[in-house]
Amino acid sequence: MNTDGPSNTAAAATSAVEGPRVDPRTLFSVLTHPIRLKLLKLLADGRGLSATEAASLMHRDIDIVIQHLRVLKNAGLLNWKPSEQDARFFFYYLKTRMASATRPRLRFL
Repeated sequence: MNTDGPSNTAAAATSAVEGPRVDPRTLFSVLTHPIRLKLLKLLADGRGLSATEAASLMHRDIDIVIQHLRVLKNAGLLNWKPSEQDARFFFYYLKTRMASATRPRLRFL
């Protein structure tokens, strides 16, 4: 029986495009902090947020928010891109795979 059919090839191509999977231990350790959970909730709707916007919405100091965004990014949960108006500012957003998997679950937290 041939297991190298089109479905296996398509799955391999999809995972190669999306990048490496997030380690479950890393994921759970990252999700233990309430600020990071709130950041994920804010990003769950699919739009990007700057650190300034997130800090304002959360009523937190921007330095703390930046630190937690960095942890989420290093864990492989977020992507970022520079602002079109000013390259010094970054917009953070959930990776596509993470957004589709977490969006329905985050609203219950």
